Amino acid sequence: MFFIYETAFSQINKNNCSYELSFFAYNLPIDEVDWYVPIKYNITGEFIDLNIRKENKDELYILFKIIETLKCDFRDVNDCDLKYKILTYDEDTDSFGERQSEIEFKFSDGEGKIYVRHPNFPEISSDATTFEKE
Repeated sequence: MFFIYETAFSQINKNNCSYELSFFAYNLPIDEVDWYVPIKYNITGEFIDLNIRKENKDELYILFKIIETLKCDFRDVNDCDLKYKILTYDEDTDSFGERQSEIEFKFSDGEGKIYVRHPNFPEISSDATTFEKE
């Protein structure tokens, strides 16, 4: 009986995944150099906006389209493990590329990591929080 209740009411399935979340990365090491930090990741519907804050103004840096939810272990924004298959927006063609990548948000008690995995590119791992630091 407990197993049926747990399955029926658990938020650990893809249908209960929240699609209105924000995370903040405070390092983005690429070739051992931190690029454009802090970075705000906004998950809104089927898109993930990666925003840079410059002079107290958010500017869009990269746009991803979620094409598949690979993992959704979501208790709340502070405690979650979310993994998506994504496409990256290409400004030159004004469309989303065909090359599939992955992005993962792993958080416990408001602290965690954001992993970005592109084909033929080293994994990018950023320290992150669920709140904006002063």
